[in-house]
Amino acid sequence: MSGISKNSAKLKARCEYLIKAARLPHTEQRLSEDDEATDILWPDTQSSEMICPFYRIPLPEEKPRKASDIAIQEAARAVIDTSEAQYGIPRASLITETAKALGFSRVASNTDCYKLCDMAVDFAFSQGALIKDDSGFIMPSDTNN
Repeated sequence: MSGISKNSAKLKARCEYLIKAARLPHTEQRLSEDDEATDILWPDTQSSEMICPFYRIPLPEEKPRKASDIAIQEAARAVIDTSEAQYGIPRASLITETAKALGFSRVASNTDCYKLCDMAVDFAFSQGALIKDDSGFIMPSDTNN
């Protein structure tokens, strides 16, 4: 919403209309079935289908962004970087460590940040960026994005 602090339903509906009418490349993201969709804009249509080349972390004095404001593609980059640093990590630990890398301190399994990181692990697997070894540990694949 371009930094508008008073976000109303009417303003949000107008922005969603403008995004769709302008045919801007975007993804709709839901962290759960009950959540309202969040539109995340991309610079081009190819970017929305791939793993982001970077992920953003909050400055030390800032709070992390809401999990619904972080694209799955961006969180997938954090998953890959975390798995590279660990080189073989169980799924639950990978989710927790990824959430910490994105700036979240509390990572209970019922939180939005946990759901985001869980979805990001699945997305990274679907893109071929992660593999699971014989013992069930997750590591980056050789065809890393």
